[in-house]
Amino acid sequence: MEIARGTDRKLLAIACWRFTCRTLLLVGVVYVAQLLFVNIPALPTLGGYLFIAPGLTFSKLLVLATSLLVLHASEKYIREHTRPLLEYPIIVVIGVLLLLVLVASNNLMTVFFSLAGFSLSLYILILFDVTDRASREAALKYFYLSAMSSGLLLVGTFLIYSVVGSANYFLIDTFFFTQDLDYDTKSTVCAAVVFILFGFFFKLSAFPGHMWAPEVYEGSPNPVLAFFVLPVKVAIFLTFVRVLNTALTEISQFWMPLVALAAVGSLL
Repeated sequence: MEIARGTDRKLLAIACWRFTCRTLLLVGVVYVAQLLFVNIPALPTLGGYLFIAPGLTFSKLLVLATSLLVLHASEKYIREHTRPLLEYPIIVVIGVLLLLVLVASNNLMTVFFSLAGFSLSLYILILFDVTDRASREAALKYFYLSAMSSGLLLVGTFLIYSVVGSANYFLIDTFFFTQDLDYDTKSTVCAAVVFILFGFFFKLSAFPGHMWAPEVYEGSPNPVLAFFVLPVKVAIFLTFVRVLNTALTEISQFWMPLVALAAVGSLL
């Protein structure tokens, strides 16, 4: 009876995996149809917290395509695991949804909440092989360091808000374009930029926030590792570039040397 019950749960997990794959494929088809047949206006939505534009639709399509690739490659992992992984495709889809919100974000607080949300999804995914000591250590290390990096991003957002009075990308850019900053304000903005950059550097596994990656990658199941290095990195990198080029364009003198240093250090 126990074997039959376990088999039923395994079949249910496979059915759930198939349903989530088809759902992501359907959403991808909708995005393709929007790009080909719909004239998408570039405008903020949901009170300015998100943004709609053809380029962002393409970015979300790229995140969906890589997520679908990873989820499709997880079939063997789900079928051969010692227990039914009914939760696995559901948590992956929740993570993908938060990545789509991250890519479409138009506010630093939206970035923070979406980053923190899908980091919790990754923490759960790493722990699916809970009997493996390396998996437990990787999940615990990622949980603590991810929380720290999210905190850095939140502190940077608070400092920007204390200067600008808003965390909206365009309002931040307009403020720095129209205002002459005094010494104290420049110091606050410089500190905010450092906190925001270091938060993103950790999420991107870029120097100097890269040292967690080998141990976490080694302790993660192979499909989770693929999820780490494909859709997650794509979404975070696209968001990072958009934050720099939309919200912080006028203060590039603060972040350009740090980004260059991180790029060279990551290559080395």
